[in-house]
Order: sequence, then C-alpha cells, then structure tokens
Amino acid sequence: MENPASSQTSLQNPLFIRNLTTLGHVDHGKTTLMDSLLASNNIISARMAGKIRYMDSREDEQERGITMEASAVGLKYRVKDGDMYVLNMIDTPGHVDFQSEVSTASRLCDGALILVDVVEGVQTQTTSLLRQAYQDQLTPILVLNKIDRMIMELKLTPEEAYERLARVVEDVNVVMGGLWGGERMKKADNDTDTGVDASGGVTTKDDEEDDSGIYFDPAQGNVIFASAIDSWGFRPSHFARIFARKLFAEQINLKKVMWGEWYFDTKSKRVVGAKGKRPGMKTLFVQIVLENLWQVYDAVIGNPNPDKVLKIISTLSLTLPPRELHTSATNNYPKHLLSLIFAQWLPLSTSIVQTVIDIVPPPQMAQSYRMGRMLGLDNESSPNSTDGTTSSSPIPYEHLYKASPSPAVPVCAYVSKMFAVRRGDLPEERENARSAQAKAARDRKRVAAENLNGTEEAKVTDAGDGNEANDDELEVKDVEDHQEDQNEDILLGFARIYSGILSVGEQVLVLLPKFNPAPTHPTRITIAALYLMMGRELLPVSSVSAGQIFAARFNVVWRGGTIVRPPSTQGPRPQSWLLNLGRITHIVPPIVRLSLLPALPGDLPALLRGLRILEQADPCVETFQMDGGEWVIGGAGELHLERCLKDLRERFAKVEIHASKPIVPFRETAIRESVQFGGGSTGGPTGTISSSTSPNGIIHFTIRCVPLPSGIREFLAAKRRRGVLTRLSRPRREGARQPQDGSRQPRESQEERAFWDEFEQVCRREASRKERKHRDADEEKLWRNLAERVCAFGPLGTDAYDTGCVFVDARDAHNTQNGPSDEDAHISTPAADFDPLPYILTGFQLATRQGPLCAEPVEGLAYFLEKVEVNREKLAVEIEQNRITQTTGSLISAVRDACRSALLEWSPRLMLAMYSCDIQCSTDVLGRVYGVLSKRKGRVVAEEMNEGTSFFTISARLPVVESFGFADELRKRTSGAAGAMLVFSGYDLLPLSPFWVPSTIEELEDLGTTADRVNQAKVYMDSVRERKGMFVDRKLTMEPEKQRTLKK
Repeated sequence: MENPASSQTSLQNPLFIRNLTTLGHVDHGKTTLMDSLLASNNIISARMAGKIRYMDSREDEQERGITMEASAVGLKYRVKDGDMYVLNMIDTPGHVDFQSEVSTASRLCDGALILVDVVEGVQTQTTSLLRQAYQDQLTPILVLNKIDRMIMELKLTPEEAYERLARVVEDVNVVMGGLWGGERMKKADNDTDTGVDASGGVTTKDDEEDDSGIYFDPAQGNVIFASAIDSWGFRPSHFARIFARKLFAEQINLKKVMWGEWYFDTKSKRVVGAKGKRPGMKTLFVQIVLENLWQVYDAVIGNPNPDKVLKIISTLSLTLPPRELHTSATNNYPKHLLSLIFAQWLPLSTSIVQTVIDIVPPPQMAQSYRMGRMLGLDNESSPNSTDGTTSSSPIPYEHLYKASPSPAVPVCAYVSKMFAVRRGDLPEERENARSAQAKAARDRKRVAAENLNGTEEAKVTDAGDGNEANDDELEVKDVEDHQEDQNEDILLGFARIYSGILSVGEQVLVLLPKFNPAPTHPTRITIAALYLMMGRELLPVSSVSAGQIFAARFNVVWRGGTIVRPPSTQGPRPQSWLLNLGRITHIVPPIVRLSLLPALPGDLPALLRGLRILEQADPCVETFQMDGGEWVIGGAGELHLERCLKDLRERFAKVEIHASKPIVPFRETAIRESVQFGGGSTGGPTGTISSSTSPNGIIHFTIRCVPLPSGIREFLAAKRRRGVLTRLSRPRREGARQPQDGSRQPRESQEERAFWDEFEQVCRREASRKERKHRDADEEKLWRNLAERVCAFGPLGTDAYDTGCVFVDARDAHNTQNGPSDEDAHISTPAADFDPLPYILTGFQLATRQGPLCAEPVEGLAYFLEKVEVNREKLAVEIEQNRITQTTGSLISAVRDACRSALLEWSPRLMLAMYSCDIQCSTDVLGRVYGVLSKRKGRVVAEEMNEGTSFFTISARLPVVESFGFADELRKRTSGAAGAMLVFSGYDLLPLSPFWVPSTIEELEDLGTTADRVNQAKVYMDSVRERKGMFVDRKLTMEPEKQRTLKK
C-alpha cells in the first residue's frame, strides 16, 4: 500500500483501475468507512480512523457530523500477485437535500458500496440510492455495517443477530427485485406500444427470466459484514478458508454453505441442510462466524478478561506489541485494544479491496454495457457483443465501449460538476508561496550582511530614506494584493475520462448539455492543470488516461459539459467523436427558494458573481431573476439552502446578504362541489365565460373550464414526470393544422404515437365511467374525443410533479374555419388570413402560469374553446390603420381574464407542496413525535415497528410551508432521540376554500359571523399575495369599540 502519487505507470492501464462510490442513508457509516481505507494507505493515522472524518473538509460538515459535498480520493493497493490496483473512491452525502451530489458521483463510477445500518435497516433514502445505482448500471456491493451495535447496544444473541442480518439482506433484495420487475414491465409496455416483438428485440428469453445476478447473496461474495467504527470487515469466504481443514471440507464447497440454513453434524462430520437438522444445532454462520465475534467483544469490552484476551491473540496467531497491550490495560482503553485485534484478524480495508477487485469490473468492461445508456443507444449492442448483432451504428463509438487509453483515439471526458477551491490551496500556488518565502529569507540575510559592513556604508542620505519608505509602502501593498488573490475561489471540474489521453496545455472542445451540432459550434478551451483528488489535497499530474477520475482547471467551462478532442489521425467522421454525454437527471428538484439582496447596494456585482460560481459548484442550485428584479436561489431543502447561504457569504460573494423568508410554491385548481352556485356567465354550464376584445369587440369567443377527471390527471402527471410532454413536437390538433406557407410538418416519433394512442384510451375509459358524479349531459362526449382536439398543454416551464392543464379546440366544423369564407376563398387578404388561435393559446399559457388566487401555476383543468367569431371588416380596418398589435394584445388579455374567471366559477382550491417524512424513534418518545407532527399540520400515513428492536418507523406527509424548523423542533422535543428525513413528493389538495365564510345555520351558531376559526387556505393565499405585492383583503380594525380614543 503506497501513495498514488508515487507512481504513474499503473494509472495508464485501465485493467487495474476501479471507480466506485459509497452510497447509504445518513449516519450509516460512509465517511467512517472511508477513514479506514485512508488509514490503510497511510494518509491518516489508524488511531484517528472514524474520528477525524478526513473526507469532510468543510467546517460545517465537521460541526454537524454529516457529509454535504461529494469528495474523491485515489487509493493504491498491491495484491499478492504483485499487481498494483488503483481505487478511485467518491464519498457521497446521505442526506436527501444533497441527493444531486450522489447523481453526479454515480455518473462517473462503475460500482457502488451500499452501506446499510443493520439496526435501522433499509430506509427510504436507501431505496432511492439503490434505484439510482440500478438506473446508472453500477455494480453494487452490500456492506452490512454497525454489527457492533447488535452486540453492545441491543445485546442480541448470535442466533438473533443472524435472523436480523438475514432480514436486512432480504429487504434489500426485495427492493432490487422490484426495480428489475419495474424495468421489465416498462420495456414490455414500450414494445407493445411501438409494435415491436419481444423475441426480435435485444432482450432474449434467458435475459427476461434470469434475474439472479441483481440480488445480494453472501455466498456469492457481494456482501460484506463490517463495523466501520471498529475497522473490521469480512466475507464468509474468509472464515471458509480458515475452517476448511478443521471441518474436513474443501474451501470451494464450504463457501457455498456458509450462509443459509446449513448445519454441521459433529457425528457424521458433514454439512447438512434443513432436513437433516437436529434440535440444538446452529447454522454454520452462527457457529463459525458470529459466536467468535461475540467472544472477542465479550472478552475485551463486555466482561474484560486479560487472560482470555491473551488466549484469543495466541489462538488467532496475532502479534501485538506488548507496549500496546500494557497501555490499553493500564489506561482502561478497551476500544483501542479491540481495534488492534481486528486490524490484524479481520482488517476492513483488505476485505473491501478484495471484494471490489473481484466484483466491480474495470473501466473497459463496465463501459461496454454502460455506454449504450449514456449515449442514448439502449437498443444498440456494444462492439464486444458476440451474438452477431453488431451493426454499423455503434462502430464509431468503439473507443468509448472499450475505454481505449491509446493516444490515437478520440478523447472523451465528462465534467460531472464544478467545485470551488481557494487559489492558495492549489499545489502550484503553494509551491510559488514557498519559493517566495525562501527568496524573502535570502533577501533579509543579504540586507543584514550589508548592514555589518561598517558605519560609512550604513549612512544614507535623507533622499534615500524617502525612497526606501516609498518602496516599503509599495511592498506592503503588493503583499495585500497577493493575499487577496490567494483567497480567490477557483472552479475545478470534477470529471472522468472515457477514452484517450488528456494532457495539460492542449486545446480541446467542450459541448454543453444543450449542444446542437447544426446551428452552433463547440467551445474551444485549454487544459490549464490536471489533478488527482486525495480528499482535501490535490496532486498535480501531467496527463490522465481512460478510466481515471480527475479534477481539471480550464479557462472556461460549465458543469455537465463533455470534453472532446479529435484523434491524432483524422480518419473517423466528426460524428464518431463529437459526442454529448450531458444527459443527466437529478432526483431532487429545487423546491424551496430564497430571495437574496446585498446589505449594501454597491455589493450587487459581487453577489451576482457569487451566484454564478455557486450555480456551477452545486448541481442542485437554481438561480434566476424574477419579474420584479429580485434574485432568487432555489435549493432542495432547508439544510441545503443554509449551506448555500454560508458559501455565498464566506466563499463566493464575500459580502453581507439579506435573505427573505423561504418561498414555497403552491398550485391552484378547482373542484366540483355538491352544490354549485349558478352556471356560467353565458347562462350555460358552470365555468363558461364569453368575452371579446376591447374596445371595439372585433373578436368574440366563448371558453369553458371543466376539472379534469382523476384518471386523466394521473395519466398526464405520470407522463410529465417522465418528460414525455416536453418532448412532444406539437399537440395533435395543432399538428393537424397545416401551415399556410406549404411547409411539411415533422413526422411523429414512435414515442409520440404511443402517447396519443394511450391518451385516447384513457379518455374513452373516463368517458364511459358511470359511477362519476355530477356528470353533465354532454360530458361523455366532452371526454371521449378529448385527445383528438387537444391544442396545447400548459403551463410551460413548470416542474415534473405537475399535472398541468389542457387546452381543447371544441369548435364546430363551420366555426373552426379561420381563413376566408367559401365564397371569398379566391381572395387572399391579411384580414382573411388572420388566425386568432395562436394568440388565444398565448392567453391560455399566461392564465395557467399565474392563476387568479395568488398568481401561482394552475393544474388539473381543461379549457374548451367553444366559439370564436371574427369581424373581418373591422379587422381589415385595424390592419389598414396599423393597429393590429392592439387587437392581438387585447385578445391575449381577454383570454387570460376569461380563463381566470372560468376557474372561479367552480370551487377554487390551493394545492400544497408536500414532503414525505420518515421518522425513526423509540417507543418512549412516540407521543412527542406525534405532537410535533400535528402542530405542523402533518398527516401520519403509516407506522411500523422494526422487528427485533424497540424502534418505530413513522411515515407521514408534511406540508413544505410548515417544515421550516421541523427537524430542530423534533430534536429538541425528543432530546435527540428522533430524526426526520424529508423528501419532496408532489402536491396535495388542501380541502378548504380560501373564500369560505360561515353561511349555514350550524356554522353561524358555532362560529358566529366573524368566523373565529382561522381559514388556513386564506392565510396561505394572503401570504403569497402579500409577498408578490398583490391586493390583500384584510380587516385591519378588529374591535373598534375598544379603542381608547373614543369618547365615553
């Protein structure tokens, strides 16, 4: 084991490189595990492993005890056969607010260590991380951590501990099986929608039936049992190698029966299964593994016995220095003695490294099956396939599938994110600083030597003194400027190279995520420096080859960029090396926002510069300027925004910043009530509005608003969440209208055709439902032909959790004609060719983007355009007088107001952004947890007791607007015995009208005319309106008769 900076030869061979990340729930031991690996590479002391948290380089990370930023380190290990392996490890956060850090890290790695606390079991975040690893095609290794808690805290027997371990492995396999089954069902649905025969596709019958490779099984070697805090870990094969001779069995056969219902029969000296079990027999894993671990803990910590400890050391053939034994005994420090024993008996680093080498594939093998999904070629075969399906399409990408490190192949690297470091922390700047200090020391010695030459040489003139004073002032100023430059933040790219060799000083091309080769050209940049990441340190290198994870300094680059360079021989076409790998999705959207303002107006440029740096350094941060001119920053949660503000104040902007109260999004909708107060303004059905352009009334129209049925809403929400609606070239009704310039419409893709066919089926199914209440006479016809008449989906630019609204062209055939009439068809005039539909759609988008309640997006409604009448004669006059823009602007405003008024014809409601809250606590604080949840208007969904423990797992839904300070209050009320994990999970309807007032006799008797009960929906609506500067209907004087200024 040696430092990776000592040699660069093994780094050039991808066969000896392993790239992997650590994934797990918060406080499940990821950073502690990394400390043990760092200690094995002599980067930190073995005594400080698990205490120093070396990978947590931020001050707030050390204070809170959680990881907030992903950090990488390169570790080098020499195995028994003499080969040198390099493990590029990335430590990731476990908190859900920093899920984007996991997304960026998993894109660069080929394997993952999945850590699970055996006491807490599989948590919600563990499931999300398993899904992330499965989607990114990472090779997982399960690490069952904190086994020492079962011994010291829960006081379980070895048999009970085995049952607990088996249950955790089973829970993880259930999650993996669900992911595999969901992917198979999705692929079968896609094949059915597109008409592709499953037998003729890429997947074969064997692939569909064989799912054994995705499960975790200790007998297969992909499960590690560990205690990171005590620095020990093992696989069952380790004990099989030790006990093979004692049990008169071969090592290969014994490895297969070390886990499961297998028992050793002492009479027949054979291993028997469950059928041959006799009373009192224990499983091999309990008898050989767990009982020995329990004895060591009991002798060292449980019931300290020095004689028994010495016997264990001699039995295991360990060599511990007598000084260490004496120090541990005299200082009563059993934990240190325990670490010494396990460091030689079951070293954690050895088990991790050996498992990674055996299970995680090298970059060449991993890229052969991962690159297809990264390139968007899931249905293509790699060049390494032997089934005869190698077509000409993947051939140009052969250098990526094979991770070729040759200088002759094209260079392709992906910058997953940017991270900021202080200029003074760069290796070259440190070297320059040391050189400057050495030069200053030599100058001081030279001046001191000159002062000793005599009094005559020491005398100087007055003029000379003035010049020296000026020189001293200039020198002090230069030192201050140099210190400011050293504190400047520099952005480095966190990247992986997939093919070729990248060197310092060469010019390459960078492709941004939205790069389109047709109208734009790639940006040319220069590689200023390359580094290998060692946690807090950066090691400069001259070049990196395929398969390596590195940090790079460029003159300019953005996160998500793809670095490419043509091959040395210009043989392949540009399409073979001009690739964009920037397609990446993040699990957690920036749901919570803050409005920022500098304390001094003159610091606004510094704030904007800091925001630009922060947006590049944090993958989940979203910064933009609102219509009112205020700058807003969006984050994943309260903790994430707190870290962003700290970075802005102390690192990036370095100015005092005033932050507003958290801005939480709402949604507006309307529902049906049992009693509807009247019909539309036209006397027709509810939600029907007729209006016209002002002031001359050239265009008259009628719009009807109807709430969408639940089936259609769920269908559209699912499609928007998968990004299908954003990929539609144009809605079907809009695409059916041929452009007037004679150009051809783009053809529908298979995905679009499948979407429209499924949409039609959903609409017909909703139209035929007889159990739906409040059905109008023509409602069946309304929903049956909905898919055929859709013109637009709105609002544009909303997040993926919205259902959105639908605009439907419901005009009759004679009213749909927007051009000239039949008798004037041969005449072509501007008035005759005028089409009002685009302007109506613009008004629809404006109305759904800012609803009537508090200017929040609208969802769950369908707007039907029933009639449009255009006075062509008046329109011709407006065109001749060059006032057509006034007419179209008036039409857009009228449609916007009509859509808002139509919503208010129904019963308007607000929809709250919701968190899915998972809380784990003991039984003695269960009531306090319920009290905090009810105070925050939370709703308990489920509660479950963890078998074998006294812990409860509570699942609840909590409004985001009520969640600020929830974690701190929960910790205070429970004295730290409970912690919450909040994950954004869409919007829920608030079942209360913001315009509710007591009206019935019962309500007036209970509440009176003043309605002493607070209308929470109105409180939310007024708070948003007040923040946006809108009118708020609020009673300022509550009880005027109590004023003291009144005369008695």
